[in-house]
Amino acid sequence: MNTSKILKKYKTIPKCNLLNDITPLQNLDKIARQFGLQNLYVKRDDHTNFLGGEEVRFYEYILPYIKSNSYNSILNVNDYHSNDGIVGSMISKKYDLDYFLITKNAAHKHSSGNILICKLFSNEVHSLDEFWSSNIDDYTKRVESDLKKNNFNPILIHKNEEIIFLKSLAYINAGIELKAQLEAKKIKNPYILCTLNESFLGLLLASKLFNYNWKFIGIQIESNINLEKMMKIIETKSNDLFNTDIIFSGKDLEEKCDVSNDYGVLSEKNKQAIRLASEKENILFNPSNDCKTLSYVIENSKKLSDKNLIILNTGTNVSIYNYLQNLNL
Repeated sequence: MNTSKILKKYKTIPKCNLLNDITPLQNLDKIARQFGLQNLYVKRDDHTNFLGGEEVRFYEYILPYIKSNSYNSILNVNDYHSNDGIVGSMISKKYDLDYFLITKNAAHKHSSGNILICKLFSNEVHSLDEFWSSNIDDYTKRVESDLKKNNFNPILIHKNEEIIFLKSLAYINAGIELKAQLEAKKIKNPYILCTLNESFLGLLLASKLFNYNWKFIGIQIESNINLEKMMKIIETKSNDLFNTDIIFSGKDLEEKCDVSNDYGVLSEKNKQAIRLASEKENILFNPSNDCKTLSYVIENSKKLSDKNLIILNTGTNVSIYNYLQNLNL
């Protein structure tokens, strides 16, 4: 595989620079010592820009696609505690795009944390009850139709295959950054731990395109994530774009840990992980996803003790306010 040609092709993809700088790779040496780990690092994508998180990288590639296809607005769907809405709404406001958000299971939630930020920066936030949350596709079609009747031309982010691919392309950049950081610290044969979504698939794609010797452990935090379908979308589109023969499979994961049964719930072990990271390492792990990756490391520290572990921290810190009553501080 000609990696120089692939990199040259990658750099031709339209991109809007939103990051302040390369996000740091931080050594969690205090936690590593406490649990007998050889090496534990975290890639701090909570430092990207705006309120931080993976979405900033995503929109570096989504924004040019929106502009080139003459959309004037964004329609998005997510859970009330999702980070996607807050960053998407802020970026849309900055770049003169109207933003409409449908939030599931939010009808009776207090306007704090993520919901509050979304309401401040969005044109409209639809806070759905349980009935409409379970019939989300029908509700979304109605909102999309109404927007078009009112002279909006929205791009529907939810379940959009082109957007899924663009998000994964954004994390090729993160992979290139991480490779250079690992080399600078002389860390070999890393185990990358991250939640299973487009960020993970982008890092996996980077490792295949550029022959990185990385192993992956995936944490599934949402039950409605169809990883196999997403893999197929990215596999097909990346082969067309880069003229390669990339193949994704479940074997690309060393291990998969499914914690989707407590999505949106802050369990006791997740609280402990958040407290540990803040007290020992001065870092805040996102309650919806990243703290669950750290929880996995702590629970499996014996079998991971001789590995070089890299956690991808992709969440925004503002979401901690969704859980203030549950933290018991």
